[in-house]
Amino acid sequence: MHLEWIDAQPLETLFLSSITVAELRAGVALLPAGKRRTGLQQGLESACFHCSPAVCCPSTWPAPKRMHN
Repeated sequence: MHLEWIDAQPLETLFLSSITVAELRAGVALLPAGKRRTGLQQGLESACFHCSPAVCCPSTWPAPKRMHN
């Protein structure tokens, strides 16, 4: 249901904040090492950094590569 809504939106109107990207990275990093984690890491980096700059909200870019406690 949510994916249908996202798919129906013009790409130039969709953004991710750097905090969201950092949280996604942190979540993937917590997974056990293996094919699943590697695939998710590669997909996340590809989705966030190899497409249009419009993907990330400009006011929060660049996303931190590492989160500090």
